[in-house]
Amino acid sequence: MTKRLVVKEFDRIVSALSISGGIKDPVAEYIDAYGVYALNDEYFQKLKQRLLGKKKSGDLPSPASVSITKRLGEVIEVKNWAGVINAGKDFQLEILPKIDFSSSQADPTKASIRIFMRMLSYLKDFPGLPSEKSSLSTKHEDLFELFICLYLEKVKSMVRRGLKRGYSEVEENIHCLKGRLDMANHIKENSARRDRFYCIHDEYLPDGPENRLIKSSLLLLSKESNKASNIRDAASLLSYFENVPESKDYKVDYSLVSPDRNYSYYEEVVKWAYAFLMHRSFVFETGNDEVDSLLFPMEKVFESFIGRLFARCLRESNLYNHGYRISLQGYRTLFDDPKEFRIKPDIRIYKGDTSIIFDTKWKKLRKGDKHFGISQADMYQMYAYAKRFHTNDVYLIYPKTEGFVDAGLQDYITITDASFQGGEDTNVKIHVRMVDLSCLADNSAKQAIKGVMDQLNGLLAQEAPHSSLDPIGQQNLLHF
Repeated sequence: MTKRLVVKEFDRIVSALSISGGIKDPVAEYIDAYGVYALNDEYFQKLKQRLLGKKKSGDLPSPASVSITKRLGEVIEVKNWAGVINAGKDFQLEILPKIDFSSSQADPTKASIRIFMRMLSYLKDFPGLPSEKSSLSTKHEDLFELFICLYLEKVKSMVRRGLKRGYSEVEENIHCLKGRLDMANHIKENSARRDRFYCIHDEYLPDGPENRLIKSSLLLLSKESNKASNIRDAASLLSYFENVPESKDYKVDYSLVSPDRNYSYYEEVVKWAYAFLMHRSFVFETGNDEVDSLLFPMEKVFESFIGRLFARCLRESNLYNHGYRISLQGYRTLFDDPKEFRIKPDIRIYKGDTSIIFDTKWKKLRKGDKHFGISQADMYQMYAYAKRFHTNDVYLIYPKTEGFVDAGLQDYITITDASFQGGEDTNVKIHVRMVDLSCLADNSAKQAIKGVMDQLNGLLAQEAPHSSLDPIGQQNLLHF
């Protein structure tokens, strides 16, 4: 049975050997109030090697860092990624996003999983979750088992719509002539058997690369799952693939998968199957599709979630009726001659040359840190956006930190110098705002998403009457 440890971003993991007296739990123990876990040394070494090997291979940045401290020795710190890392066949590390909750939240781990899954459903390259996601995400406390459950639900839906079939060449020694006779094999096999014919013919079979990958994934998950319901469902689904062979080479079969509009419902299932088989991320990027384990960069998850909800807010507002549109990850070049060095704000709401820029940052702001932890590089980036897109207002959006209210944040403003001889410089105001994600833990998926959309609507309503979004001076462009 696979052992597992569930941690949150920025938690730290040390070897149990570095703790005096050791630990009682055979896997791991939470040893202090600063998010430090003591892990069985065997698993700690496997996890460290997995992370160091990943970093050395040149894939995407490691989801954790390994450092040395005087008090604890080697320390693994996880940050900016969430999901599942497989360290060997018998240990998994589950990383949940760091979300601050009110003290009234009874089960923060369960709430974190629910929030994470709801954010994932808006990730651009993530195979969509089934419609039952709101109920599924409230019943599971094991992230990996939840991924398996979601996948099996998608396979069930696919099977109900019918397995994909195609013509395959079949060789067999049968009692009747079918297709064409393979004379060489017929003489070899049937010189003493006049009642047989060695034939080659085409049959309409489900033996395609998609079905081979799906069957292999079901066999794998029936062994890796620790949850009885998932094992039972995987075994039940395998009966539909009885005449389908296993995949002998996952990469080759995946390369053979081609889009088919008649079987478009296969696309997401195949992505899930391949991710499980290869222990890879669902976030595929050119040259970087080798991401170990089912991991997700939280920067991308947060960016996609906020961007797509902003798009919904805009479509449901009167701004849309007045010709305003939204661009997610649209770019310009920093220079006109030569046109090089792309700059891509996460969210741009615009009409003609009128724009307002929103950029998301998955960082924890802290009151005691210099500038609350806002980096100078982020400010340079936002100023460049303002200049290149000729706008006065740009927004930096962070996840809300417990005890930190927006009133404690400030706007950063450049004052126009009217005497500037080269022409009037653009006034730039960089607004720093937070979005409270804890509302996504609501049992109702509809209410959870509404809680975030209300906050984004508030940003638009606050900005529209006095910014470049409302150049004609109308006070009621937004009706939410």
